[in-house]
Amino acid sequence: MRRSAAAALAIVLVALCPLLAVAQTSVSACGQTVANGVLINDLDCSSSSVPAVTVSPGGQLDLAGFTIHAGAGGGVYCEADCFVIGREGAILGLGVEGSPLDYAPGVFTDGFADGMSTRHLLIITRMEISGFYGQAIVGGDLQLEHLVLGESAWNSSGRNIDITATTSATRFTGRRIEVSNSTFSAELNARRVDLEDTVVTGADNYGVIGRFLRLDRSTVTGNCVEGTASPCADIASRRRPNLRDSVCGTSRNIHNSGGAKPYVSWGVCEND
Repeated sequence: MRRSAAAALAIVLVALCPLLAVAQTSVSACGQTVANGVLINDLDCSSSSVPAVTVSPGGQLDLAGFTIHAGAGGGVYCEADCFVIGREGAILGLGVEGSPLDYAPGVFTDGFADGMSTRHLLIITRMEISGFYGQAIVGGDLQLEHLVLGESAWNSSGRNIDITATTSATRFTGRRIEVSNSTFSAELNARRVDLEDTVVTGADNYGVIGRFLRLDRSTVTGNCVEGTASPCADIASRRRPNLRDSVCGTSRNIHNSGGAKPYVSWGVCEND
């Protein structure tokens, strides 16, 4: 299921190639634009209406363990493909209520305000991203590793999303989502969702929903906490889900249910 190590390394190298000849720039103030930047202190940009840091196409930002306190302008804006390394740093939002469109995400590229995502590749590793009322992350192809993601009002989104070793209270939507060795307390929603060694529990509505679902050594139970989706279920799909050494609480066949049709389960979960 997972992309091969060689393929993943190749993608990273392609993203980083432009950096080889670029000197590293120290980031000490809000609003800087860098090709290869490293934070040298915490940034308090909570009153800023522009991104805390902008990364040039093909660029990199290293938080070096420091924290960005983002304002309405968002945390890190990537002009195109970019690599954001936390080294256990954090990007924290205002954590206020209001229109999500009034607040840019934690890490993002073009199109977030229109509900669109470009084809830009965002690689984000080893950090906390939380306190964003709107979206935490928006991009094209997302590679997310070793993250702690706080709750947000809207879905973080991308086209093809790979998530590894992450704890998330943030919902994700995309065309394809692959998750491994992670724990989610929020919904995963895509045309195709693949879970490996992952737990999804405590989501407000569905745990996992899509056309095609595959669960490998995973557990999806205890969701539908708010239950606003009716009838709600831990997993919901248009095709029969593929479960291997996995456990789910309830399932819903969304191809043959809804409207005047009665609720139909797939008969694959413990409480179906």
